[in-house]
Amino acid sequence: MKRFYILLLLGILLFSCGQSELEFSCDPVINAFVSENREELSRITVNELTSYETELQRAVFTCLAHEPCTVLPQIPAGKTLR
Repeated sequence: MKRFYILLLLGILLFSCGQSELEFSCDPVINAFVSENREELSRITVNELTSYETELQRAVFTCLAHEPCTVLPQIPAGKTLR
């Protein structure tokens, strides 16, 4: 019986780790759109984002929150942020 529980636990762990796809929205259409267009959506402006419907805005923002921050503002030499 103990062996059964160990095998069951291992099986659950293996299958639960197999899901690598992130989910950005509960709506399957919006989720598919965001998943397929992640690269393009990472380059949109705030004005473009606000033109989308609210559910799509949330999904895009969730997608962007999962992206590593790679773009840093460039400060010209001799300038400060003040």
